[in-house]
Amino acid sequence: MVFANISEIYRTLAIVHNIIAIAWWQENNAHQQFLEFKKDIVILYRNLRALVEVVSEVQNTLPSGVSAQPPEVYVGLSQVLGSFHDVVEQCWVFLQERAPFGAHDGPLNNLEWHFLGVGDELNRHRDRVVYLNIKLSIALGSLNLSNFVRLQHTLHGIADWIDHRLHQLEDNLMLQAQISQSPMREESHQLEGNLFLGAQVGNGPPSAGRERRSPPRLNAGRPPATPQITIPRSVGRMLTVIAEIQHGSPRNIPVVGGVDEVIFYMDRATQWHRRRQSSPASNVCKMANIMRAYWLVNAIRDGNEYGDATTDTSYNEFRRQLDDYGMTLPRFLSQLEEKVVGVHEQLLLEMSNQPSEDQLKEIIEAERDIWATHNRQKSDPGNQAPMTRVLQCRLRSEGETADHFLEIFKGIGDTLTMVTHMSGGVAEKVQEEIDLEYIRFGVLPQSPGFQSAVCPIVVKQNRNSERGRGNLVQFDKNRDLFKFQEFVTGYKVVDDLRGAQTTCQFSRGEQRWKVWEGDQWTESSRIQLWTSNHQPRSTTGPNLLNSDSTNDTRRGILTPCTSIPTIASQPPMISKLSFEEESRISISSIKTKASRQTQLSSVGAASMQFVPVDNTGNLGAILEMPDPPSLVIFLPTMLLVTKVTRDISIRPGKCDCLAEESTGDRRCRRVVLKSSRSYIQAYRTAPTKTAAGYNLCGAGRFQKDGMTELEKLKRIIIDFQSVEDRVRFVKHYMELQEISRLNERGVA
Repeated sequence: MVFANISEIYRTLAIVHNIIAIAWWQENNAHQQFLEFKKDIVILYRNLRALVEVVSEVQNTLPSGVSAQPPEVYVGLSQVLGSFHDVVEQCWVFLQERAPFGAHDGPLNNLEWHFLGVGDELNRHRDRVVYLNIKLSIALGSLNLSNFVRLQHTLHGIADWIDHRLHQLEDNLMLQAQISQSPMREESHQLEGNLFLGAQVGNGPPSAGRERRSPPRLNAGRPPATPQITIPRSVGRMLTVIAEIQHGSPRNIPVVGGVDEVIFYMDRATQWHRRRQSSPASNVCKMANIMRAYWLVNAIRDGNEYGDATTDTSYNEFRRQLDDYGMTLPRFLSQLEEKVVGVHEQLLLEMSNQPSEDQLKEIIEAERDIWATHNRQKSDPGNQAPMTRVLQCRLRSEGETADHFLEIFKGIGDTLTMVTHMSGGVAEKVQEEIDLEYIRFGVLPQSPGFQSAVCPIVVKQNRNSERGRGNLVQFDKNRDLFKFQEFVTGYKVVDDLRGAQTTCQFSRGEQRWKVWEGDQWTESSRIQLWTSNHQPRSTTGPNLLNSDSTNDTRRGILTPCTSIPTIASQPPMISKLSFEEESRISISSIKTKASRQTQLSSVGAASMQFVPVDNTGNLGAILEMPDPPSLVIFLPTMLLVTKVTRDISIRPGKCDCLAEESTGDRRCRRVVLKSSRSYIQAYRTAPTKTAAGYNLCGAGRFQKDGMTELEKLKRIIIDFQSVEDRVRFVKHYMELQEISRLNERGVA
């Protein structure tokens, strides 16, 4: 059965190709870890290329009308392999941001390498790629069968099935003869049932001296059994106890999580040389790890999930499998078992003395104690869900001398936690209440030309902040500001063009003089193209959004295993207290013993859950990311937002300006947005009460009033500072329009 979509593999190959070419032109000067990472990526590229060839061959050889996808009852091997596209995409983003740190440019660069954790982050990505390479190589080994071998397995399967049916027929004939000679009909009927199921019958005579056989497994594609690893009985009991702690029962071990654990332990058994340990103690650990991996492979086969996915109970089911005799889950596990046994044999050759049963038991007992401790901590309601800090910014407030900080934590499932706190020995000061309903976000430009790299954000926390008061969140670089905006709103900044002059002309039918005070409004502003993190499922759209997340659902916070030296199954969700939209909540700051004052700093008019974010009981607001909103353009100071739809169009070849004939389109810096419906629908968000405020964060999603209609415009004229800015805008705008068309047709 085919487990992967070739289009996804091709997308992954494109990213891998970019990774290989991104920063390796300075190989003589690159950091050694980057060079090792490149080797792993090259291996991944080869595996994916081989996967494309094999999957294409399987799909081309299937008879017409036969589906290449497994039925829903089967555990898809795409789940076992994981999403290799997401793994490669994260590596690509990391290398784009961190590639400059891979050069040996002196001690300062090396300090940044260590203090910024670039090396550790690189190793984490390497581990994920190595795991993926192991899975792909095993998958290819179980799928890449020659036609002769595939036909041979098929014929053997058919022969075994026919032979079994002949034995059943012969047994039934002999049984009928016994029934005709025996006066005990009721007992004979019971014997008939037992004989038909292949069970031995008390002291009855054998069937013509022939040993009775149980029905064969109809999955004839499984390779011959591999040599077994002998696991001591006491070690096996200890492994069973660990499985009971993790899953409740060994039969509850999931296929996906179990395969990950097998690869984890197999990797630990083979990579001890990297930890510079070659002592007898490390040899015991190697052997314990490989036994753990082998035990898990067999436990997966005995599990309920694997049994439901591979049960073959009828001849029709067997016939159905003849058409897609490619890689199946049993075949994958058989290949994995062969790899584990091969590692075990290699360890035996390397070791002079095999570890004793007591030594192995001691290692497994230590792991059992770790899991038991983790299980108690997980059941303790006082424990908190771990989060990753993605951003920390300094807050500045009028009249405040202490340092304030805004920390943003990201949990599993696209959730966001924002916590404000202060340090510097002023933790005893009680801060004012925070009224979530009146929190505002806005950006203050540093200069009319917007040339400053520092972009402070105003976080207004109460209804008395009409004069622009609030905390200023300062970012050193624009990309940090854009990252903050994306975390808060779910929007991604596609392009940011500063210093453009925008002229909005009204539709004559309806004017609102209180807002505009004239037939048109002209102002210097910055233009930003934004899009949601959501993308269409179609792979034929523009490349602009192909690298975005494809998660349609927004999950809550999970409680993953943090410090356990193994791979755990997916943990349960923690309990959350949710509040409905438009609810007004006031929360006071909480004093703690850790010389730290924490207050809730989030936004209202959104679905929120309040959960503790550290062990001292401090609270934070978890923001669920918004549903995929309309693609928008931020225009002038008045917070004008226009929807990007197919009704609003621009002509890339024409600029519609008065100087077109004299200057030529190639030198023109103007773009005109027009609407086929005679007007452009414009919106504004809740005001920031300042003429220089740009609501680049809220987008109306988390504001009190949301986005409200402002005016119907006839057209919008944008005069850019350079021709290059105009070309960038046209290119991105047309791509966004194409995405909008896909969404409107229901592709997304």
